[in-house]
Amino acid sequence: MANSGLVNDIKPSVDSGAEGIGLYRTEIPFMTCQAFPTEDEQVQIYSQIFSAFPDNPIYMRVLDIGGDKQLPYFPIQDEMNPALGWRGIRFGLDNAHLLLTQIRSMLLSAGMS
Repeated sequence: MANSGLVNDIKPSVDSGAEGIGLYRTEIPFMTCQAFPTEDEQVQIYSQIFSAFPDNPIYMRVLDIGGDKQLPYFPIQDEMNPALGWRGIRFGLDNAHLLLTQIRSMLLSAGMS
């Protein structure tokens, strides 16, 4: 299985015989955008991942920002221990509209493949 964060990682993964994605880091595309990606933009990204591995498992991590992974359009205050701070699911629960949009995008993308 491959680990990935960008659509450009997919072809080399398929070519090398990967049997799915062990970890797709969804924060990487968010880091390359100028604003939070819309649902349609996320569906466009995720559907390419699902299409490349139609019969294989794909494990996607919800948006995990903070610490060493900052978004230029959404500053986060420094924390004493960023690894245990406001990130991952804690961030998602506090920003439910972003989390729900992302999960909906994942489900729509999986249904398209």
